[in-house]
Amino acid sequence: MKKKLIIFFIVAVGLLIFLLIYLRSAGNAINYFLQETRVVIYSKLSFVGNFISEIKTIKSLTEENIRLKEERQALLVDLAGQEILTEENIFLRESLGLSITPEQRSLVVGVFNLESTPRGHNLLINKGQIDGVKKDDVVISSSGVLIGFIDDISDNHSRIVMVTNLDFKTTIKIISKNTFGIATGAMGDGIHLDFISENDDVAEGDIVVTTGNDTFPPGLIVGKVTEVSSSNDGLFKNVKVKPAVEEINLSRALVLLK
Repeated sequence: MKKKLIIFFIVAVGLLIFLLIYLRSAGNAINYFLQETRVVIYSKLSFVGNFISEIKTIKSLTEENIRLKEERQALLVDLAGQEILTEENIFLRESLGLSITPEQRSLVVGVFNLESTPRGHNLLINKGQIDGVKKDDVVISSSGVLIGFIDDISDNHSRIVMVTNLDFKTTIKIISKNTFGIATGAMGDGIHLDFISENDDVAEGDIVVTTGNDTFPPGLIVGKVTEVSSSNDGLFKNVKVKPAVEEINLSRALVLLK
């Protein structure tokens, strides 16, 4: 009996020791598992937090870009408005220097299109019959450059035949010289002067203006002579002129109303 008690005691102690060792190992495993779980959860939560932070940053940058674009557009609108006002002021100041008689009452018009046709170039303006525009009215710039004449009219817009158009013709003279002739539109060649005799005084750089001997008022700038040569017949010179209209702003013009 005593021997059995000793064996039981030894087995019980062994089991107790085994349980203590097992529980300690299990505790370490549980602690390790919990620690790893905490690390994983923290990592995931950090990722989610960073992701949310990135989304907020992207949203903030997007809103900032939109705001900057809106401010840029507003600035461009302001600059465009200031530029238009500046152009209008320059145009009006220049037009005040023109010698326009009561019979040549002027109308400020806006140019909104350029047409290319087999006969040459035409301009469309935003004024028409309702505004008093009539066929053959002369069109000039605020600085006195001849642009052309009115050819076709509707209620609210009109068409200008430009000085380079084949249908354009006017009497001219060379400034500071006793040389007269007729200017005709020559499309890509600009303007040609007809009836300039071999004895007439004309040279490159001469300024050509209207004489007033036809429907065009006198003193309007037609252009500058760019080429002078003798013709085959020996009677007249071949004279080419660069139209002054090529060197001006064509956004606005003056129609000389009859």
